[in-house]
Amino acid sequence: MPLIIAFFGAAIAAFWPWIQSLQRGRRFQRIIRRELEEIGPRPEAPVEDKPWWDHATRRFIHEELFHRQSISQNRDFLLSLDPTLIYQVSQLWIALEKRDGRQWLHFLSALARNRRVGSPGLRDAHKKWETIIGAQRAEWLTTMGTPTAFRQGAVLARVPPLFDRRFVAYGRLLALTDVGSAAQPRELDLPERSELADGLMAWYYEQGAGLLLSGRAFAQFQRVQDALLAQYTEPAALQLEFSRLRTDLKIDLGVRQVQERDVAIGWPEEERW
Repeated sequence: MPLIIAFFGAAIAAFWPWIQSLQRGRRFQRIIRRELEEIGPRPEAPVEDKPWWDHATRRFIHEELFHRQSISQNRDFLLSLDPTLIYQVSQLWIALEKRDGRQWLHFLSALARNRRVGSPGLRDAHKKWETIIGAQRAEWLTTMGTPTAFRQGAVLARVPPLFDRRFVAYGRLLALTDVGSAAQPRELDLPERSELADGLMAWYYEQGAGLLLSGRAFAQFQRVQDALLAQYTEPAALQLEFSRLRTDLKIDLGVRQVQERDVAIGWPEEERW
């Protein structure tokens, strides 16, 4: 009898790490399932000039573990999970990183059918993403590639001088965006709007500030110009376009996150991450 007890004790001790790993894996799979239920696009309907990846505003615990920088640290744990699940989830987040809309939709579909993490919530999210992806421009569905170490280093090297140049240039532009508040928009006649449009173009070309605008801010800059040069634009509508431009400039400077676009006041820095 003591021999049998000793045998079972040794067996449990030998298998205990495996049992613990199995339990952790199951708990982590439940987390993945729960989080994927909330992966739906925000907003849920397509928005003109808004690329599909800007609808992916939610961040998740499991996403962090699948980042390339984190995989090596969590390799043993990830390898203990179901291989098909690991492949599908990792490819999903690689597709987002590469801005590959077709692959993003493909692996969402695969995960929605996966018996380990598939759920009605994920299937519903997949259908909503089909609507978003289906309304995208063709160039927004082609992969932009994963940045190489060289490209990442080059970007980081450009950040401080780019911020300084943008801060000065955007500061000069700010005065031109004053067309009143949302509560009291200014009424500008056609000559005044034409003069303001000329001032914006001088800022863009003569001062060379147009080189500093992100694609998002440039698109909004064009909308402001269109509103100014239209035969007539409601004061409230014109004020709104300028307000959106200021928001995009703040996003360029990192004062606001993309997710904060529609909030009245930007979140405190410590609440963003």
